[in-house]
Amino acid sequence: MIKETPILDRIYFWPEYSAVARAIGYAGIPYMQLTKVIEELSTKFPKAKVESVIFNLTTFEGQMTVHPPPLAQVKFREHVKPLLWQLLGPPPEKEDAFWTNRDGSKIPRPAKEEPKAPEPSQAPPEEKPAEPEAKPARKRTRKAK
Repeated sequence: MIKETPILDRIYFWPEYSAVARAIGYAGIPYMQLTKVIEELSTKFPKAKVESVIFNLTTFEGQMTVHPPPLAQVKFREHVKPLLWQLLGPPPEKEDAFWTNRDGSKIPRPAKEEPKAPEPSQAPPEEKPAEPEAKPARKRTRKAK
């Protein structure tokens, strides 16, 4: 009898599970954005697998209906959320406890780097598509008689 792979193993060893978990995050996303996430991830993985992973990891209001509300919040299932600690870091509700020593003193948090937008004067150079290299013509040899 074949046993189902535990959800913990699927999250950390199957790339489609970790990609979905990173895309949704602890805060969750509105249902309207879920279709964009599915389309982005279906370029790397089969669409049916991505949808199956979303069903296994997340829940939202109206999940089993034909037309769920577009503003429904897609969040992780309660039994999945504690398993994502290594992948996503501490959950927001436990972040303060994570950054506190046993004696109660605070640990300095590393600064979060925000992506910098390129300045208008320093626009990135346009990349020209690479042209295929022309192979040198081969010299034909005559057949020996």
